[in-house]
Parts: sequence; structure tokens; C-alpha cells
Amino acid sequence: MEWQRKRGSHGVAARLNIAEGVYHVTQRGVEQRDIVVDDEDRREWLWLLGHNLNRQAPS
Repeated sequence: MEWQRKRGSHGVAARLNIAEGVYHVTQRGVEQRDIVVDDEDRREWLWLLGHNLNRQAPS
């Protein structure tokens, strides 16, 4: 378990990172607009999220 603060961030609270933890991810667009418009868009967004999570996973 470790605390991390994003580099270059100001006024952002440190986050606790727990290996194999379960996280609830939320996302908002500018002015709280939807970030996906349909199911195809949502599938692509989820693929990108999973792809980048795999890239960030410790080896």
C-alpha cells in the first residue's frame, strides 16, 4: 500500500494505491456533459480505459 500524489498537480489530495484494490471510476465531461454518446462510443471508452490500466499495472 502506498500514497501517491500526481506529479505537477496542485491542490489534489494524495491517493491511496492498494495492489489489487477495487476502485470506483467516475468521469465527467466539460460542464458535466456526457463523455460518451452511444453504446459503441462507451465500448471504445471502456477498451481505452482497460488498455491504459494494463499499461500502468506493475510488472
